[in-house]
Parts: sequence; C-alpha cells; structure tokens
Amino acid sequence: MLRGKTYQEVYRNFKWKIPQYYNIGVDVCDRWADDSQRIALIYIDGSRNEIKFTFRELKNRSNRLANALKANGIKRQDRVGLLLSQRPETLISHIAIYNLAAVALPLLTLFGPDAIEFRLRDSMAKAVITDNENLPKLLELTDRLPDLELIIAIDGSPKQGVLDFEECISKGSRDFTPVQTEPRDRALIIIRGEMVKAYKKLKKMKVKPQ
Repeated sequence: MLRGKTYQEVYRNFKWKIPQYYNIGVDVCDRWADDSQRIALIYIDGSRNEIKFTFRELKNRSNRLANALKANGIKRQDRVGLLLSQRPETLISHIAIYNLAAVALPLLTLFGPDAIEFRLRDSMAKAVITDNENLPKLLELTDRLPDLELIIAIDGSPKQGVLDFEECISKGSRDFTPVQTEPRDRALIIIRGEMVKAYKKLKKMKVKPQ
C-alpha cells in the first residue's frame, strides 16, 4: 500500500517488492492454467472467425515451442527475433521465449531488409520466428547474419533450413519446466529510442520509412 499524504512522502516510502526469481512467461500464462476453461485470448482472423484460447492451451503450445527451441540449441539469454504481426503465434512465441529464459526481440513487419539486418546483427540473434509473408525478407539476409542459426516459419511452405512452426509444436512435449530467471536477467529488447530518432530524421528528409 502507498503510504503518505503528499507525493514526496509517497515517493520516499515506496519500495519495489522484487522476488528472488521471476519469470514473465509463468506470470502472464502458466500461473492461470490450472483452470482449463479460463479464457486468455479471443482472436478474430482475417475471415472474421472468432478463435478462443484458454490459458491452458497457451501453456501447452508455448511449452511445446520452448522444447523445440531448446532442442535446436536455443538457451538462456539467446536472442530470438519475432518478425510477426499481432496473432496468437506471436503471444505463444513470447511465452515460450520467456519460459526458456531467452530474450525476445520484436521486429516490425513494416521494417525493410536494412532495418531487420541491423537489429538481428547488432543483437546477435540466434533464431527468428516469422511467417510466410515476411520470410522472403529474412532469407535475403541469412548470408550476412553469422549468428543466425534457426528460422521457424508460420504458414510457410517447406524451405531448406526453415522449420515449420506447427510441426515444432506437434513434435514438442507439452511438459516444460520454466527456467528460474532473476530480476536482472534480460527478457525483451525494444530499440525504441533509436526508432524514434530514425523516424524524425527520415521525416525531415521527407523520406518514407521502410
């Protein structure tokens, strides 16, 4: 509870209660999965179909993906790029990455090849999860990304060196023990300041950002 009559008193009295271990994936999903009927997400697809996901379904699918990532060499604090639009697989990927104690690197689908290459190379990303629409942009860059070892694609036709998202889900075990992460462990990289500066620079130059 916040204590104090003035802002200054509240500020002085406030303290974060930071646990020794904290995993975002557990907090946003796994801890709510005991109730098999509890709805976590309602998704409306492009055909206006309503798809519901319970917390348990998200937990099972994210556990399967976490096992697939682990089996393909992704480990604690490895960077995993997410070149995806807002869809259920994006949430499932985030949860899997956090439970694995890896680091999620969201990438806007509006980014051009240069922006994607810079972020993946600078972060030393080891894996990327993308979809069929954005896969071609990524495949253009693989020769220039020495750290990139794994690509997983959603809705994609089989391509050499690219794993299918649903196949990873179907083969992975739904049993996964989340890694105990500490408050100082990295979980997410968002290059917000750099994006804002770049956008302002392009606006002054009257150039549309890619």
